[in-house]
Amino acid sequence: MPPDGQSTAAVTLNTSYEGAPLPGLEVTFEIVKILDARGQTVYDVDTGLDLRGNNNYGSLSPEQATTDAAGNATATYTAGREQRLQ
Repeated sequence: MPPDGQSTAAVTLNTSYEGAPLPGLEVTFEIVKILDARGQTVYDVDTGLDLRGNNNYGSLSPEQATTDAAGNATATYTAGREQRLQ
């Protein structure tokens, strides 16, 4: 996905327990890790790593959702803009 601030991708979470869907669950979508084109981590929420220092890695909308009758919750990821390191 190009880092153009416009490209989007659907992100779907499917929940189930013993094969049965779990409707009505409140879920939160969060960006927790970003890799660069070489596969190296540039952002990791767990370790606090942020090599770019600008947090312009894109966004998820909505950030919170409720699973539907099939146990699915969907958000849209919108790419951030590429920031060149100087």
